[in-house]
Amino acid sequence: MSAAESRTATDPGTVTFGELFSDLARTHEHLMALAFAIANGLPSGIRASATRGISVGVTADEIQHVALLSLTHVGYSRMMQALALTNEVSNREALRCSSTGCRLGQG
Repeated sequence: MSAAESRTATDPGTVTFGELFSDLARTHEHLMALAFAIANGLPSGIRASATRGISVGVTADEIQHVALLSLTHVGYSRMMQALALTNEVSNREALRCSSTGCRLGQG
């Protein structure tokens, strides 16, 4: 039997996806995903991470802060693209919440 076959789910060395950062708050996970999407220049990833972040309680200011912090790492043009995309998401979610009565950042 190979070593891979002998490992079980109860083996302390086995790590499943999502358990690596189990100590991180959900909001921080989404802010990190946003930062990675900005760094890689992925518009769809930026939109998705911002939307998912807002759904778990990340505020529009926190999202904007991540975009602003990216300046020294990705340059001005990519930071401005990220700001435009995150502002688009924040505005869309604010409109959605105003029509449904939810609170922005609360789902």
